Amino acid sequence: MFADGLFCLFEDKFKAQLVAGKVSLDKTRVWLAGVKRSLLVEALSSNDAAGAFLRGVSTLVLSPTPLTQATLPEVLALDEEILESSRLELRRLILVATLMTLSRNLVPDMRSAAFGAAEMQERLVLLLKDPGTQAENVSIFLISEFAKRLTSLGKPTLSPQHQSLFKGLVARVFEENDTILK
Repeated sequence: MFADGLFCLFEDKFKAQLVAGKVSLDKTRVWLAGVKRSLLVEALSSNDAAGAFLRGVSTLVLSPTPLTQATLPEVLALDEEILESSRLELRRLILVATLMTLSRNLVPDMRSAAFGAAEMQERLVLLLKDPGTQAENVSIFLISEFAKRLTSLGKPTLSPQHQSLFKGLVARVFEENDTILK
């Protein structure tokens, strides 16, 4: 089973650190107790060790808390870089999906292939990879893209009221996801 193999890889990397006395299991016990509680609360049918481990890793990766040596369970501390990178990439993906959904609701023409939403989304992903990107930058980028693409389709651009509404929505999305770009 893939999950068992994955668990063994983590276990082998950690075992050497544990035997050498360089780490303890204090945070790991707390982490797994929380996972166990969530499994019980949700009454999931699969609560074997591999399932709990995978559930725990996904909970960490979806967490808004940056993953560092101080916040990770000891058994995962050696994988800090890849876990934090995965966390940021997943949160960025969620941000892009949210922004594109808001955009499609505001500009229904985005649903047509002629609008070029896929290209706009790719450019948005690149913009969000820049750590200096702010909500205002994203609003300006998207409104500019709407105007360019709507004009090319012979459609009216967004009214100032719609632009203001959209800027407010983007700012709110960024407030809710403020750790994504950090």
